[in-house]
Amino acid sequence: MHFIHTLPILASLAAALPAATSSPDDVRVASISYAGSGCSASTISGPFSSDGKTFGLPHGSLVAQSGPGTTAASNRKNCQIALKIRYSSGWQFSISRAEYTGYAALPGGVSGSSVAIIYFGGETRQSESSKTIDGPFAGEYTHVAKFVGGDAVWSPCGSESILNINADARLDPDNIRDSAKISVNTPENVDVVWRRC
Repeated sequence: MHFIHTLPILASLAAALPAATSSPDDVRVASISYAGSGCSASTISGPFSSDGKTFGLPHGSLVAQSGPGTTAASNRKNCQIALKIRYSSGWQFSISRAEYTGYAALPGGVSGSSVAIIYFGGETRQSESSKTIDGPFAGEYTHVAKFVGGDAVWSPCGSESILNINADARLDPDNIRDSAKISVNTPENVDVVWRRC
């Protein structure tokens, strides 16, 4: 696992709601770490941007590919980013929406998937969303992952949580002999909601 320097205070990581008490006063990302077969220091470009409704994770592509010259490990790549988030006690938050983008070049008979997984450190529940693209296909795509209602996971009630955001690029392993690829970018826009607990 790799670590990135502590970031300064984020004035507003919260979703903007009408009430003045809709989010804690002090929210900050204390540290970021990352791990996975598809990310490295060069792909975590930060820093965060926040407009009071969302935060972003600017990031290069992780690419899964198959065909001549590749190995079985090449058809799946992932990047997990762990954010230590500190906030006022008596609050908890959830990720309601994350937007992933990417590119796919898939011949007929080959499928590729973008998989988004979000969970909190120490918790067993997780939210998962996937988008599958069937070949033939060549072009850009968008995967909007929504985590609402029963699909939402909430941070522990307290003053600090580890938020894990995982991006996964996968190709159908049954067609590894065919040349194909799919890329997935860490979400550029992530919507956050808060509630008192």
